[in-house]
Amino acid sequence: MDHRDRRGDVRPGASKARTGAALGNPVLATEGRVTLVDGLPAVAVVAGLLLNAGLDWWWADPLAAYVLLAYAAREVYAIFAAEASQLPLVLTSRASNRSLLHRM
Repeated sequence: MDHRDRRGDVRPGASKARTGAALGNPVLATEGRVTLVDGLPAVAVVAGLLLNAGLDWWWADPLAAYVLLAYAAREVYAIFAAEASQLPLVLTSRASNRSLLHRM
């Protein structure tokens, strides 16, 4: 990767995910995403506390929790949708393997 391709991205895990995608490495790309997801609760807690203490916005912390909940629900949906899209392929592949075994 050329130094000119690097972006000034400070999000945790963004460079890992970008490198994994560029290399075609799904494990590294997923690790970058996991790092981002692990950092979100910390940022939400700190932001909620700072807004509550600094501006007396008592509702900022519960709002951050709802944002995290929505993000987590979206991630879970994406995981199950990906699994469901691969299910017919797995069943079809197993069925074709069985039919090949019966032919031998």
